[in-house]
Amino acid sequence: MKLFADEDDEWAHSHRIDPAIPMHRHFEMSHPVPAIRSSLAFQPASPLSIVHGACRRAVSRRALVLKRPRRLSSVPPKRTMTNSHFKFSSVDAIEWLQKPITVRGIVQHGFGRGSRDLGTPTANLPGSLLDDVHDAERDGVYLGFGRVPKYGRRVVKMVANIGRNITYGDVIDRVLEAYLMADIFDPEFYGEEMRLCIIGFMRPELKFNSLQQLIEHIQNDVKVADAALDLPRTEVYRTHTSLID
Repeated sequence: MKLFADEDDEWAHSHRIDPAIPMHRHFEMSHPVPAIRSSLAFQPASPLSIVHGACRRAVSRRALVLKRPRRLSSVPPKRTMTNSHFKFSSVDAIEWLQKPITVRGIVQHGFGRGSRDLGTPTANLPGSLLDDVHDAERDGVYLGFGRVPKYGRRVVKMVANIGRNITYGDVIDRVLEAYLMADIFDPEFYGEEMRLCIIGFMRPELKFNSLQQLIEHIQNDVKVADAALDLPRTEVYRTHTSLID
């Protein structure tokens, strides 16, 4: 027993500890606790403050949830520069109208982009001519036949876009842009009467990511319309009264 006592005394002496004073008192003396300010003294919380604090925390968590951005699965992803994201028109996909849409109007000035940028010069009519036509409510590409009386009685194949040129994004009012598939017309014939007989819907108007995409789809539309207008079902419309009379 003395052995342990001597060891304890030696350890206490090396650490300047008085064996007569309890160990917890030595700790308190070597680590004094600062006095607590009276303003921070513990005060029991009232039931009302507890409820109020809980409500504030709940509202705070709710606000954080509401501020998080929503991910809507119905929003389509941004289209890339590849044509695979845009379906080309085809003969099989044409929606043939039960009743043809007939239009007569005076060719008006446009932006000149058909011949300058796209390689398909168009003759433009105001879209207001179609305001009361139910079958022409959709913006998109249509096909049919056309005639300009100034150039005789010849009826030619025609593909037309009805819409607002959403790829360019600078057209407010609807415009009917008709590309007449013949080389008998002058580069410009503004102010002349043009007659159209629209018999089918090819595809909706699309906002392409590049001019090249737009050109490729227009060229495909012309090719498809040229083939589709040779079908026997379309022959009757070549001599439609809206074109001839």
